[in-house]
Amino acid sequence: MYFVFLYAAIYFIPIQNKNSVDNGIASPTYINQNLDKAIEIDSINWDTISISPLPISSDDLINGKVILNKYCCYPYCDKDYQLNEIDSLFSNCTEYITEANHFDNGHPSEKQGYFGVRLPDMESARVLLFSYFDIEASDYKTCTIEIQIFDLNNKIIDKKIIQDGLYYECGWSREFSINQDYFLKINDNSQCVEIGDVAEMTDEIKVEYQFQITSKGIVEIKDETNK
Repeated sequence: MYFVFLYAAIYFIPIQNKNSVDNGIASPTYINQNLDKAIEIDSINWDTISISPLPISSDDLINGKVILNKYCCYPYCDKDYQLNEIDSLFSNCTEYITEANHFDNGHPSEKQGYFGVRLPDMESARVLLFSYFDIEASDYKTCTIEIQIFDLNNKIIDKKIIQDGLYYECGWSREFSINQDYFLKINDNSQCVEIGDVAEMTDEIKVEYQFQITSKGIVEIKDETNK
């Protein structure tokens, strides 16, 4: 029996403290996991970093509507690339939470993330997208995109894996969209396809998550309709 993954595949960390709550908004606490301590993050001149407007989605990255500053996805990672100040903000070891069958997801990963896009500022916070590729997780792994929120002192507030995937006999993907109001939608899919006289999808799982991105963190919006 052979399986083929049909479609293109395009998070909270172990050192986090328990979520604090302020007026009903979860505010998890993280520490920066800067992998290159020699870079001085306080020297970042934010006035020189352009802002990409919302909305933004996985489709925008795939079709080139939004170009990441550094799209580090195998085999496109430049081994001689030198980390810059914004790269050094990246907080690694992000956990991957899903209700779908996203096996071999390789998280939490210790890989260095590379700055991709700056999204519009929120009150006292900055919102950045980073990308990285972890071939150690699987030869079939795709690029990972994370959203990370920082305060004005460049300290991490919250973060989440919003795009990822695995090409394999049975595979999975995570895709995202963020609208003008910082409403984040994540779609997780996993499935296998049996190839025979008639193609048949098996073990298909689709899960959708909704979040509100705020200057205090990424808050999940629960669907109350099924309760």
